[in-house]
Amino acid sequence: MKVYLDCHACIVRQALEAARLATDDEQVHARVMKAVMARLMDLSPEHTPIHVARETQLAIREAGGGDDPYAEVKREYNRRALEMVPVLQSHIDAHPNRLAAAVKLAIAGNIMDFGATGGIFDLEEAIDSALASDLDAETLDTFRRQVENARLILYLGDNTGEIVFDRLLVEEIHRFSNAEVVFAVRSHPVLNDATPADAEEVGLPDVARVIGNGSDAPGTVLDWCSDELRQLFATADVIISKGQGNYESLSGTKGPIYFLLQAKCEVVGRDLGVPKGTTVLRAQTPEAIRKAAG
Repeated sequence: MKVYLDCHACIVRQALEAARLATDDEQVHARVMKAVMARLMDLSPEHTPIHVARETQLAIREAGGGDDPYAEVKREYNRRALEMVPVLQSHIDAHPNRLAAAVKLAIAGNIMDFGATGGIFDLEEAIDSALASDLDAETLDTFRRQVENARLILYLGDNTGEIVFDRLLVEEIHRFSNAEVVFAVRSHPVLNDATPADAEEVGLPDVARVIGNGSDAPGTVLDWCSDELRQLFATADVIISKGQGNYESLSGTKGPIYFLLQAKCEVVGRDLGVPKGTTVLRAQTPEAIRKAAG
């Protein structure tokens, strides 16, 4: 997905929020903002929003001394999501289509995005809205059949808190598929995105092989990822791409990719052709995926 002018304003907002999380020192805030705006001026309009966001986060870390300003936010998001597991599991158990419920809930968890929402969101409302939404039936059916026949599934994770919802989807996948599931998270802290330590905190290693993707970007830019991640991406039978950051960086990339996300801003909604707030299950290349699923 290309970067839009709207993205620059969002990035500047995120930078100021991160600086204020890190310190009360207004001189540091000013230093962060100057560094961020200087980087924005040097970026090509051909870059994705993730290129812009990564440069911004680098500027924040340099100006703020290298600490992770989102550390406490991430712990809080994981805690909140873990407390909801019994309710989330009850929704799946009671639903006539367990996979559909698990997919919808995984997408609902994508609302836990400090970068896009500034930490202002209603998780319960997101769950109710997602469960009431209508996913494309053909895409969901093809997704089920490809997952069922897969040997290797690469799951590209996104945010802390959200990864608890992802864990429930992985558990549901294991009910009808013998595929190995590899769950990739960011190797280094960025925004409230999940790292291996965050994944460990919510028990993801109990249901999938967890790896860092080798990158510190809030998305999956393959050129910045490890050889291991790129090899898995090239050989996976199914790639589950969670969240806006992964959509922004992988939209248009070839592969058996299913995007699961909430369209949390007008720009992403416009790129997807859906209203802001829509629960999205989208195949990257629908025709090729349907053919492969047989």
